[in-house]
Amino acid sequence: MGEPRREILTGKSLDLVKALPPEHFTAVVTFPLPVSCDGLADYGRFAFASREEGYWRAVMRALKPGAFILAISDFRDFALQGMVLRMAKAEVRDKIDYYVSNPEAIDYLDFRQYMVRLVSPPVGGIVLDPFCRDEVTLKACELEGQGYVGIREEQS
Repeated sequence: MGEPRREILTGKSLDLVKALPPEHFTAVVTFPLPVSCDGLADYGRFAFASREEGYWRAVMRALKPGAFILAISDFRDFALQGMVLRMAKAEVRDKIDYYVSNPEAIDYLDFRQYMVRLVSPPVGGIVLDPFCRDEVTLKACELEGQGYVGIREEQS
């Protein structure tokens, strides 16, 4: 078995997601931009893709049967995120609440590694991050022995 697939795709995010091979990914781990995020205008339409059921349907088409979607949302967005996933026909099974009293003290890489571990097979999986901004999820996948594909919106 060769090296796992590891790449970042840059372009029009919806076009990239629609072009992904069907039933290819073992999980989605992503942290979409919160609607109330500072600097949201810098991301244009990409910032709102996580609120569109068509985008999530395209993501789900690329997932293997039984694969998990772990979309990390802050308190301002989790209800909306859950509603959009349900509209896209995803089975929303659970919600994990976490509260951070000191955000500066979080080791985001460690946190995302844990998230990747929760939804991925022990080895050989390919994780999709359809809202790749900071590459932390991709680094976590690499440290966990998983392949990955990150989607980054082309900045105009």
